[in-house]
Amino acid sequence: MKKDKIMNYPAAELRGILCHPEPRLNRGRGIFQLGKIPPLSRRNVGVGRNDYMVSPEAELRRIIRLNIKNKKYHKILFADRFTSRVLIFFCGFVMITGLIMLKIKPVEAQSLSLTISPPLVEIMIKPGKTVTQAYKIRNDGEPAIVKISLVEYKAGDLQASPDYIPENWIQIINNDLSFNTPFLLNSNQEKQVILKINPPVNTPEEEYYRILMFSTSPNPASQFSQSSISQNLGSVILVSVTRTGEKLKAAQLTKFAIPALMDSFDPLIVDFDLQNTGKIYIRPIGEIKLDGQASFKILPKIVLPNQIKRLVTDNSKTDGQELHSLYLPGFYLGKHQVNIAFTLDEGKIKIEQSKTFYALPWKIFVVLIILLFAAYQYWKIKKREHA
Repeated sequence: MKKDKIMNYPAAELRGILCHPEPRLNRGRGIFQLGKIPPLSRRNVGVGRNDYMVSPEAELRRIIRLNIKNKKYHKILFADRFTSRVLIFFCGFVMITGLIMLKIKPVEAQSLSLTISPPLVEIMIKPGKTVTQAYKIRNDGEPAIVKISLVEYKAGDLQASPDYIPENWIQIINNDLSFNTPFLLNSNQEKQVILKINPPVNTPEEEYYRILMFSTSPNPASQFSQSSISQNLGSVILVSVTRTGEKLKAAQLTKFAIPALMDSFDPLIVDFDLQNTGKIYIRPIGEIKLDGQASFKILPKIVLPNQIKRLVTDNSKTDGQELHSLYLPGFYLGKHQVNIAFTLDEGKIKIEQSKTFYALPWKIFVVLIILLFAAYQYWKIKKREHA
């Protein structure tokens, strides 16, 4: 605020400012705040009946001029506290952001992002026949060194045992690629890997579960990569060597758990466990029916030989301890029947079972019986006292 602007302040608004330790001049939304006025400068001051301590206009202007000369003042931009706080926050945010930006330096991305397709391959082949499978591997991260290997797969676990010897009838037929030989995969580069599967005529009829593993590491020759990130990505290969196929498939329901009697207000809980007793993997394809009307599709999940797996549906739910094949809240009364029917893959082998259960509101009956018994005992006591 300029000096001449202050000195032209209306005289009527200059009155009554000396009563404060730090007098202020208000004009619009701006505030010009004076420094503390020395006691010696308060001379020729009169006292009004209804006013605070005041001084003549000339004396007030002299005091203002003195404070301006001695720089005993400061300026507050806005009297509105909310607006002031918003401005202070905004200015602080800009200053802190600027300081942070000055310290941040651009760096190159240090990551590996490898994708492979397809993630799962199922092959049923006769001995002596040949099948080829193409894989696509893409690098969306830094340049990386990639090594391809064949790993044994058993019941959902990777068995990276040094005793495992890869089958010689599973090979990579690319001219520039082979197992356990590193190659460079640049950023945004896609490469095709062709796998050849050719079991000899005398190959035993059984299942061969393998993982085509892609192991990566950062490219040491990259001038930007300083990351030590590595990545292992695999595609599951399920190879069934069989001359007929169907005779190797077999399965049985080892569990069909359903309550014989349930409370009408409890949810219906049914569990099915399927064991693969054959020599090759299977997929159950079918549905579960309640009273022949409501049907629930079985999700076709792979079951390996000698493996027992819980059948699941879209209505499966866990109670915190185990997963249930069916979890159906509702009100049930009377006789009901649950039927399950499925085939092994899309073949001719079919498994079907059914069970019956009854639903009654027996919990309410128990409560009513207890209440009736208590009422009867109370009635007997009252009758005895009356007698």
